[in-house]
Formats: sequence, structure tokens, C-alpha cells
Amino acid sequence: MNHSDWDCTLEDGALRLGFRQVEGLHRDAVERLERARGSRPYDSVEDLRTRGGVPVHAIHRLASADAFRSIALDRRAALWDARALKQAPDLPCSLPQKHAMKALS
Repeated sequence: MNHSDWDCTLEDGALRLGFRQVEGLHRDAVERLERARGSRPYDSVEDLRTRGGVPVHAIHRLASADAFRSIALDRRAALWDARALKQAPDLPCSLPQKHAMKALS
């Protein structure tokens, strides 16, 4: 995630696979990843989500494709970290009274 681009590239005679090879990964998520990565490399799965604005489902795809090796996470560790991400924003601590009763029923 810290080195690849959308397309495959050649680096010192070796092929670096591009993100387009990750099944189900959308180009718009990769474009967000690449824009935010320009300032500094990602250092965690959470950093990719918050700073990169990459959706959780895309992070799961990247983890399944073993794309977190550049931060020393193997596939299994990256999948655990990806599963720990919240998929919905935090709910407010207090709801208006009429909504609170519906939420409890």
C-alpha cells in the first residue's frame, strides 16, 4: 500500500503488481490512498482509513491481497486489524427523547 500504484510497474527489473490486480478494489479508493500517501507513508491499517479516507470494504480487500507488508503486517495480522475497524460512524451519546425510546424498543 505504500509503494504500488493502480497499474503494474517495473522496478529494478522486478514487477510490482498494481492495485488493479486486487479483485473488487475500486479505482476511486486507490486514488484516495495515493493522494494521502504522497505526504508520508501509511504506518497502520487505521492510518489508511483515517488519513487516506479508504473505505473499510476496500481495506479488507487490500488485507486479503497481502498489501500491508510495507508496514510489517502479514496477511493474517492485516485482516485482524481490518476487521477491528468500525464500519459505521460512532453514534451520538445522547439521542432526542422521542428517538431514544424507539432505539430501546
